[in-house]
Amino acid sequence: MRDCLEGFLAQKTNFDFEVLIHDDASSDGTQDVIRDYSSRYPEIIKPILQTVNQYNSVSGMNETFNFPRARGTYIALCEGDDYWVDPFKLQRQVDFLESNPDYGAIHTDYLELHERTKTYIHPKRNRSDLSGDIYLNLLNANSNSLATASIMIRAFLVNEFMLRAPEINFKRIGDYPLALHVASKSKIAYLDRVTCIYRVLQESASHSCDIDKILDFRRETMNIVLYFSKNLPNFMQIRSLAKYFFCSQVLSLCARNPKAANRLIDELESAINDPFLKIKLFLFKAIRVTPFIWMLSCFLKMLDRCRNERYRRLCRIPEAVVFEKYMKSQSALDSLNANVIK
Repeated sequence: MRDCLEGFLAQKTNFDFEVLIHDDASSDGTQDVIRDYSSRYPEIIKPILQTVNQYNSVSGMNETFNFPRARGTYIALCEGDDYWVDPFKLQRQVDFLESNPDYGAIHTDYLELHERTKTYIHPKRNRSDLSGDIYLNLLNANSNSLATASIMIRAFLVNEFMLRAPEINFKRIGDYPLALHVASKSKIAYLDRVTCIYRVLQESASHSCDIDKILDFRRETMNIVLYFSKNLPNFMQIRSLAKYFFCSQVLSLCARNPKAANRLIDELESAINDPFLKIKLFLFKAIRVTPFIWMLSCFLKMLDRCRNERYRRLCRIPEAVVFEKYMKSQSALDSLNANVIK
């Protein structure tokens, strides 16, 4: 949390900003850190510190506690485990949105910090999927690459999303539906510059050792894709492929967790109607001996690669705008103008 707060306070801007924090009754000392910083910077840091956990009482933390009290024209997001490393992040993003009213949001490049190995990784991403009219690209949940800590959104789009929140009601994943809503209403820009660190924890909503938690997360991701694609003309194709990838991920869990395999397979057998998946399920049931699991995994990955390419072609927008990398030299850090070049 200290890294997160220091990243906020390090921002160099020609405008005022506020930091709205909601802590859901954490017991690891986080609230003490927040109280310390809010007492030193009361005009900037404005926390809500819960004494009783609210997770099961509300449909979304930001939608309930933070977004309604936001007063700015733009809203930037950052989870407490992540942090900003570019002191000009906010200024560059605001400058771009002020100059480009047809864009509803702007996100940036980022690094992953893996908690277990303490190493930084730069995710490989297809830049043509990141900028412009990327709504269909975002529906490909396997390639969703908008880091929550990197994004800035026009506040009126966030307010529109809040009106849909009771209907959407996805409790485990709040950033993905928000990004899809924004992308469905406007273009999204991409700044090819690392501005933040996404911390990959050993235990979180998206990463867990608990099979049921992983399944719940994957199932909710699939349902988000189905919800936002239901009015598209190619909905049935997207629906089929989204379910395919969910079931494929379940089979991958079976390979890694033999003890849970029977229960997971029983769940899949009633839902599978895809020929690729039927082949995969047959092979998995036939080859359950551990020494042969690697052979099965190789074959499954080959099938997934073929199917994923089909999904990408279905969801791709060939004319998506790509922003060229601009800030290359260290001296450019002194500039407050994002000057993103198309």
